[in-house]
Amino acid sequence: MQMKMKIQNHVASSLILFKGTFFILPCYKIPNFSFLKPATIGIPTSQMFLAPFHSNSNSNSASNHQSSLSRYPRSVFDKITKLDDALQLFDQMTQRKPLLPSVVKFTQLLQAVTKMKHYSCSIHLFKQMTAIGAPIDVWTTNIVIKCCCQLSCTTEGFAIVAYGFKRGVIPDVCTFSTLLNGFILEDRVHEAERLFKKLIKWKLCIPNVVMYNTMIKGLCKFGINHTA
Repeated sequence: MQMKMKIQNHVASSLILFKGTFFILPCYKIPNFSFLKPATIGIPTSQMFLAPFHSNSNSNSASNHQSSLSRYPRSVFDKITKLDDALQLFDQMTQRKPLLPSVVKFTQLLQAVTKMKHYSCSIHLFKQMTAIGAPIDVWTTNIVIKCCCQLSCTTEGFAIVAYGFKRGVIPDVCTFSTLLNGFILEDRVHEAERLFKKLIKWKLCIPNVVMYNTMIKGLCKFGINHTA
């Protein structure tokens, strides 16, 4: 609980320190991604502003849904190898309103699409999920943030973090590791370094081996060996 409060109190401030680079869209809306080009995401053109985060008591974690709605066994998602099959299954799942499948099922489907490297499609499906009120958790948002980073749109990933906060989703070490890696993929290593230092200073998460390795490899990649 204490860690959660620290994150709520400080994540907005960490974004302010990167003012001009990180932003939160008005009303915590998901960015207006464009899929006109398969390998890119359109950057929103509306006026951006920073806003405070608020928690939502309706948050649901993946563990809370493990036993619900077993109509779609995991083997179904493991066997998906074609995008058309994934989209067809998604349509079937969304048509089950008002009793939608659990967050676990939706997230497993997103993971399957992401593994096929259809990053833009994963983000599009996420938007459709939120439009119909499908549940999300930190696993869901982490997948979407990874897609943003793979499309060289790490800044958009922070908008997803903000949207998650509105839904009661608290970022974890995987969230921040993905964002750090996104910066490095975009050759924004100094921004990654500043964010990493703030995470440590404010104790927003406990760095793990993946996070440390991400930073070390990123710093060495750009010849900043003394810092690494």
